[in-house]
Amino acid sequence: MGTSIKYPAAAASGVASVGSVGSTPAAAGASISGTVLTLQPADATHPGVVTTGAQTFAGDKTITGNTSFTQTLSANAAQPYSGSSFVFYCDVQMIAKFTLNAFGDSSGTPGAATLNKTTGRSTLAAGASSIVITNNYVRVGDVVLVQLETADTTATRLLVTSITNGSFTVSSPVNATGNTTFTWLVIRTS
Repeated sequence: MGTSIKYPAAAASGVASVGSVGSTPAAAGASISGTVLTLQPADATHPGVVTTGAQTFAGDKTITGNTSFTQTLSANAAQPYSGSSFVFYCDVQMIAKFTLNAFGDSSGTPGAATLNKTTGRSTLAAGASSIVITNNYVRVGDVVLVQLETADTTATRLLVTSITNGSFTVSSPVNATGNTTFTWLVIRTS
């Protein structure tokens, strides 16, 4: 009489399925248990996937397409954004539509200017107390921030005195005795 020997089936090897996203960041960004691959969330020290939960990422990131934020945008830059001679330090928390669409510079020609940008540099002409910046980006309800770059002895303070659809006015309480250069930033609030 013959005897038959039965061998157990060979254990499956390799990944056979992908499980739900895990909850514990891993050095490899994923983990394998048996035949199940589980992708893990990224955090400040581990690679991984982006989840719908709160996350912190480390390292420089570049986004080449449009980016929209529907909630609060917080930024705290240890290094400034620098482009076209404009330096923007960000340490704010706000609810607004915030877009940097390049930089306009009319500072070489003091006085009224047309700059259709969200950031720029302009110059209040000597003898003047205000300057109108025509800008198709700005509209009523927006916020325009200004910062002095160079000031004479009289025009030491500038403020935005008017915002209309298509322009804003920057004024000094007194006439400038010399050309006064400032940078500006338009923040869309609605």
